[in-house]
Amino acid sequence: MTDPEVLAKKEAAEKWCKNASDHTANHGGKPWVYVLISHDRIAENMSIEGLM
Repeated sequence: MTDPEVLAKKEAAEKWCKNASDHTANHGGKPWVYVLISHDRIAENMSIEGLM
């Protein structure tokens, strides 16, 4: 979660989500959100809402 490559990808994904959200806001769409979740917090029986 603190690796420079992970953080760079996180930053790029956040920018992408902002651009996508800006675009969809002008076309009646929903906002995009990026969430960084550590692999050790994920289990098969979890929902997306449960992870966030």
